Amino acid sequence: MATISLHLSTPAVQPEQALRGEVRWTGASQRDAIQLNLLWTTEGKGTRDVRVVERKEIATSGADGDAPFEFIAPGGPWSFSGSLITLAWKVEALLTSSGACETVDVVIAPEAREVRV
Repeated sequence: MATISLHLSTPAVQPEQALRGEVRWTGASQRDAIQLNLLWTTEGKGTRDVRVVERKEIATSGADGDAPFEFIAPGGPWSFSGSLITLAWKVEALLTSSGACETVDVVIAPEAREVRV
């Protein structure tokens, strides 16, 4: 069974800073590639929104392996949490042919701290 995992160098960054990490996989097939997504979601009252802001693809270099990655955090929207709605940033890694997936939360906001509203 194929597995994938994500490790971020830091759980929070400021807008326009580099967000670095490493993706690791085991049991990949020859057809597999890794799709990395930087995305935000909203949760709370109302409709849930999901927006992929940037996507990268990494070729697997064998059944097991690892690879570094980097996204530049966008200027907004900022991570925030309120009584009615929350906006959360995430990095998602998907092993394409097997469907193995992992998602890790990351804060993107001034001073690398979630804004409370």
